[in-house]
Amino acid sequence: MIVVDTNNSEAIFAAAQEINLNNDLQAIVPGFEYVVDVVATAAGRLGLPHLSQQTTTSVRNKFANRETLSAAGLDVPRYALLMAA
Repeated sequence: MIVVDTNNSEAIFAAAQEINLNNDLQAIVPGFEYVVDVVATAAGRLGLPHLSQQTTTSVRNKFANRETLSAAGLDVPRYALLMAA
């Protein structure tokens, strides 16, 4: 078992490199929304399939996600961006 700080892309990259030494690593899958961008960065460095920075932003930011889906012609629920003063 390898324990790694999931908020640290360098730590994830190093752990994945170590795992890949004795295995045919095919992908790194984030366990939850908060590390989608961190995992995508590490996977990209390893030459594995990964999401683009634009996509990870859209996944993490619900307003950006709805804007992207709407621009693609998909129906989305009515929404608004509220900003704290």
